[in-house]
Amino acid sequence: MHKRPEVDALGREKGWDDVVCRFCGSAGPWRWGWRYNLGGPKQRWRCTTCGRTFVEDDGFLRKRVDPDAICAAWDLFFRGTSGEGIARHLRVAWSIRASGRTVLDWVRGYSRLLADRLEAGMAEDKVEGGRRWHEDIAVVKLGKELRYVWLLRGRGPRGRPILLAVRYSKDRSERHAVALLRAAKDRARALPERIVSDGEWAFERAYQRVLGLRHREVRMVHGVPIASRRHGVEHNNNPAEQEVRELKDWVRHMNGFASDASAADLLRGWWVHVNVVNTHGRAWTWAERAGLELGLPQEGRVRRLVERAAEWRRSRLSPINR
Repeated sequence: MHKRPEVDALGREKGWDDVVCRFCGSAGPWRWGWRYNLGGPKQRWRCTTCGRTFVEDDGFLRKRVDPDAICAAWDLFFRGTSGEGIARHLRVAWSIRASGRTVLDWVRGYSRLLADRLEAGMAEDKVEGGRRWHEDIAVVKLGKELRYVWLLRGRGPRGRPILLAVRYSKDRSERHAVALLRAAKDRARALPERIVSDGEWAFERAYQRVLGLRHREVRMVHGVPIASRRHGVEHNNNPAEQEVRELKDWVRHMNGFASDASAADLLRGWWVHVNVVNTHGRAWTWAERAGLELGLPQEGRVRRLVERAAEWRRSRLSPINR
């Protein structure tokens, strides 16, 4: 039996003005009973302006599947399990009938939501990017065509890594390297002492455009070969090369991407998973070790992330914050 919440003299729940109508954006709806589904009971509301009833979006709106199963599917996908393999797992372990296409739709949708939230959080709170940044580019398949993934990985104190930015593109033009470096600059607390990259010419041009004469203290080490010690080069690009290998290992289980839109969504989700979900064998994730305060438990981390991202999305639509 549900406990009756604290209400004011008008019968409104304490803090009722924090709830916003999903249809018209008005604040101050009335409590209107409960709605029961597989995710548990949910409070139903009735808008005093448009008169429509609704359930507040907690990140799993209109999902007829257990939210924990959706979160498990999202996590398994970025750990290298195929969509069909996840569908079989849900059928055997969760008694949920879902196709591989349904799993992919879940993964893409929640990847966009979580990536939007993480990008906003990094731009607002900043992270420790380290004294050295490493850039590289990975070549992936889209059918019979080639596509490119731009990576920028920071190396913080005591070698603590953080994947600052990822970008997907159809070509290797300079503008993608510029956008990658600008995104990393906006998310890091300070600029690095040096930026290390391979022989990709776009990285050198992006450095001149984004930093150039305005930040002479940042040194660009361009054209670093893989066998750096053999060529007598002091710095290597091993952190970026390692990230490229891990990316290709993950992409291999999908045999490439199906479309550009799907690839862009999935790579954003992979970026979120690398930074704030996968602990990489440590007690803390990369984002937490870089100074991003998440305050999330190890158990049910993905679901807490989705709920907080949905709350952040609702706050942007609230008339109070407009």
